Amino acid sequence: MFSKIIETSYQLKKIKVLYIDSDDNYIESALEILKNYFENIVVSTSSADASLNLEKSHFDFILIDINISNNEGIELVKKIKEKNEDVLIVFFSEFDNHEYLLESMKLEVDGYIFKPIDLVQFNSVIEKITDKFNCKSQLSNNINFLNQYVDIVDNSTIISKTDIDGNITYVNDKFCNITGYNRAELIGKSHNILKYKDNPDEFYKDMWRTIKVEKKEWHGIIKNVSKTGKIYYMKATIKPLFDIDGNIVEFIAFRDSLNLILDDKKHLLNKIELNKL
Repeated sequence: MFSKIIETSYQLKKIKVLYIDSDDNYIESALEILKNYFENIVVSTSSADASLNLEKSHFDFILIDINISNNEGIELVKKIKEKNEDVLIVFFSEFDNHEYLLESMKLEVDGYIFKPIDLVQFNSVIEKITDKFNCKSQLSNNINFLNQYVDIVDNSTIISKTDIDGNITYVNDKFCNITGYNRAELIGKSHNILKYKDNPDEFYKDMWRTIKVEKKEWHGIIKNVSKTGKIYYMKATIKPLFDIDGNIVEFIAFRDSLNLILDDKKHLLNKIELNKL
């Protein structure tokens, strides 16, 4: 059990702890143990002082004596959870404090360390806290990375989303720029607003059959017309997005404009023709 604590020592160092206890005789001995695991510990000896510390700073983990300041521990935790329900909280408690233990269970705290401290039981609780902290940190990192990926894609690709019936629910700036429509003109509309009149119906039937019936990605070149009547070509990938039961909830489309490529090709052909003269 101790080996796992050592392995996670780096994560423990990042955790900011608020230790709340009004028993001066107990605080010193408890801190000796806590400092073996945590480097960043703030001590409060009353609920009022704890409230001030919570206002001044963010804490990842709160260790609180359930009997602090004439049994104010329960009420203090209620107030803490009202402001931050995700904070990790562990109660210090004595085995004979059944009334408060039962009431504390309603608060769904993350663990209990019983007095006097048993190192095996203490380590078990610390492992649990560390695992929860790591999960939260990993989730935050994943969300942060995901947001960066979304920004990169959003700034480099023409994107739209539609509901199951094909009504537009989202477009990015690049989509608006190439189509000439603003978001208010596009949201809630079908992509038919961009449909070029000479595109065959079978083209769209094949697209919808692929993404809605076969539930597969569709890839192809689409010829569209902008609000001003300008024809443009897109290399598109349309993908159905599913819920956990495998039902399609929406479609997302990524597009690259082929106009620049076509314009460059046209420019090159013109240069070749001029050189022939």
